[in-house]
Amino acid sequence: MNGNGMLDFNDVVLYVNQMDCIAANESVEGFDFDGDGQTDFADVVWLFNNL
Repeated sequence: MNGNGMLDFNDVVLYVNQMDCIAANESVEGFDFDGDGQTDFADVVWLFNNL
């Protein structure tokens, strides 16, 4: 997500900081990490648990 090619804590922070913008402007499929059809805090948890 931050462009460094690795999933790390900085990606989680970036997602949290941009979650509203992502939900309003991006396709849900690209950012729905937990597969529930929404971009929400559950996706943050999924990202963090998969570091």
